[in-house]
Amino acid sequence: MEIVKPGRLGKPLKAGDLIKVISPAGPAEPKLVEAGMRRLRTWGYRVEAGQYAFDKNGYFAGSDANRLSDLLSALMDADVKAVICSRGGYGSLRLLDKLPWLEIQKLEPKLFVGFSDIGALQLALWTRCGWASLSAPLTANGLGGSDINRPAMRHLQDWLNGDNRSLNWNGSETTRLKALNRPSGKGVLLPLCLSILTALVGTPYLPSLTGGLIVIEDIGEPAYRIDRMLWQLKNSNVLDDIAGFIFGRFILGENEITESVIESIRYYFPDKPIWTGLPYGHFSARLTVPLGLAAEITTSGELKVSLR
Repeated sequence: MEIVKPGRLGKPLKAGDLIKVISPAGPAEPKLVEAGMRRLRTWGYRVEAGQYAFDKNGYFAGSDANRLSDLLSALMDADVKAVICSRGGYGSLRLLDKLPWLEIQKLEPKLFVGFSDIGALQLALWTRCGWASLSAPLTANGLGGSDINRPAMRHLQDWLNGDNRSLNWNGSETTRLKALNRPSGKGVLLPLCLSILTALVGTPYLPSLTGGLIVIEDIGEPAYRIDRMLWQLKNSNVLDDIAGFIFGRFILGENEITESVIESIRYYFPDKPIWTGLPYGHFSARLTVPLGLAAEITTSGELKVSLR
């Protein structure tokens, strides 16, 4: 099978560039959205909220039609240089079959920031349009509250402005991964919430993952449900040809259950390379991780990203 290809990341932002904040999934707390927008303005950017960014309709941020409208408006507007989602939650999946992918393919990539549930949109932008994106703290659940710490904010800022597009904290402290069964590897980084990856199985929106470095994390899923997801992924054969797994953190309530998930991964995928220790997931000290860029894990455990 053909190995997956890297996408193109949007150009670094300059002072005065316009960021559009949208809510394509769950509803966000307006005060947190506004606080996150204020923070982005302190970084020197113009920031506008989508027309329906503050809507709420049950567990959605407004109707499908309105969430789709904001997403399309942000993607199609040439003046918008970056799109940052307000939060994850649930709802991105419902937009996938409504988007005019042929029209989006004609656009130049712009920076798109999502996380968790938004990963479904990011995966589709990569496979259908060749866009790489940033799996990173969001406007409300991140920049607007206490969901991330200052180094995590700075790391996102560095990816936006191009100062430190690496997977090291602020260009100084080097992140070292621990290899469980293979010292080095390379592939295309695909950071995804495990439950979102599983939900895409059997749909046109899960592409070939051949050669992908699957960066996995999740929150609120008990170990037995994660084992069930891994059983499905194993028996659907969608991960047969991946380059390996990179572990972020799996969190359940106040506890981390990453070690239990590693045991399940090794049970279902005993021959796949596994690396652990990436500061990525639903916790405050997390790195911004690009989705769709080529990367290499060195024998010393350093994760290096190619920006070409």
